[in-house]
Amino acid sequence: MSSASPLSTASRTVPYLTLLRICLKDKSFHFYGRLSRRDFWLFYASTLLFVAVSVLFLWVPVVGSLIMALLVIYLVWCQSSAMVRRLHDRNYSGKWVLLPFVLLVLYFVARMPLYTLHPEQATWALTAIAILGAGSYLLLLVLCALAGQAGNNRFGTDPLDSATPAQDFINPEHLEMPVYLGDPWRKFKDKQARTQARAQDQAQAQAQSAAQHQVPVSAPAATLPPSPEARTATAVADATADTTAADAASTSKEQPPQP
Repeated sequence: MSSASPLSTASRTVPYLTLLRICLKDKSFHFYGRLSRRDFWLFYASTLLFVAVSVLFLWVPVVGSLIMALLVIYLVWCQSSAMVRRLHDRNYSGKWVLLPFVLLVLYFVARMPLYTLHPEQATWALTAIAILGAGSYLLLLVLCALAGQAGNNRFGTDPLDSATPAQDFINPEHLEMPVYLGDPWRKFKDKQARTQARAQDQAQAQAQSAAQHQVPVSAPAATLPPSPEARTATAVADATADTTAADAASTSKEQPPQP
């Protein structure tokens, strides 16, 4: 089972604005498929520029910091989605993108308990977590900088091969993706089910309409047997006719022939 990928098709000749629309809107919640190295770094540099420009919202009173925070979160989300597709182009699992974020959460969650329970070891422990987080993120960037796998892999067709129709493949890892991570296949299957149900309802409605407008063919009237009175009257009429015929025959015999 497969579905066409607009990003893989467009990545061969995609204009810059089209690439931004695809990565920021069309496929911002799609953690499947492949992304070429050129498209990833062009989009990655653009997100860094947008984050730098978002600092200008701090000059907006009251809601400026909130707008900046929401914009940065959304850009990081789209950037992570693009990084997952870039790792897929290397035939790696996209789950490795979660590692820096897990370490970042661990850093802030463990900060207070460490300084409270083990203040002597808190500094170096938190420093080690920060180094691991930064190092894992840099390692992901290095993997994204390497050339993708030539030809098709388990995640889709080669985004650089213009001779092959672009497709993104479903694998069991994607089918297990929870809904809050933006599972595209659950939405796709729900949409297909709704389409099939709508088609079945239309077919049933058309069949019912045709049955209502169809002219019924009248059945031939059944021949009822004669009643006893009718049979008696018929017998009397037949007997009377026979008697009349016999009388006429006898009368013709009694008359002499004319000279």
